This record gives sequence, C-alpha cells and structure tokens, in this order.
Amino acid sequence: MSKAYKVSTGYCQKYTKKWESEDELKAWIAPDPAGRSDSAFCKYCRTTLSAHKKGLVQHSRSKKHENAVLKDKSALQSKKLDSTFKPTVTDNIKIAELKIAAFINGFFYALIKCVF
Repeated sequence: MSKAYKVSTGYCQKYTKKWESEDELKAWIAPDPAGRSDSAFCKYCRTTLSAHKKGLVQHSRSKKHENAVLKDKSALQSKKLDSTFKPTVTDNIKIAELKIAAFINGFFYALIKCVF
C-alpha cells in the first residue's frame, strides 16, 4: 500500500500597498520596479526583496539597510554644490564687466572704422 502525499506549492505573498503606510516600512518600501507582484523594493539599499512581511521587517533591522539609511540621511544633510560654489556677483562687479564690454565694443568699432 502506498500513501499519496499532498505536495505543497507554498504560499506566494503579494506586495501589499498598506505596507507603505506602516511606520517601520513606509520610509523605504516601494513596489518592485520590474512589476513583479511577489517582490518589494528597498529605496535605500536599491535592492529587490521577497514580499514577506517578516523578511521585510528583518531587512529594515539589518546592518546593510541601517548603513544605507545613514548614508542617505547624511547626503541629504550636506550642503548642495550649488550653494557651496555659487559665486556672489555684486553690483560693482556687474558695472565693471559692463564697462569692459563697452570698451571692447568701442575699440572694435573704431578699429573697423579705421580699416574701411
């Protein structure tokens, strides 16, 4: 006599939109960019994860994720390059540049007038 065993195919958890409003997940979770419904995406680590809530919570507590969060937050807090390297142009500088441009224009006009 042989027994027939039922083969389990396993449960396939789908990405749940309500995770995006849960405190522990909302800052970093997103749907899989490839469109797979059984996956989630970590914005900080830029990695695709299986859409199992327990695994997602464990990921949020992992060293890799915590380091990625720290890097992202420090990047946001640092000054932007535009504000760091933006030259300050005063009215005196603008006036001096206009005088130079007028002189050069007048010089070339006089030069052309003499030649022709």
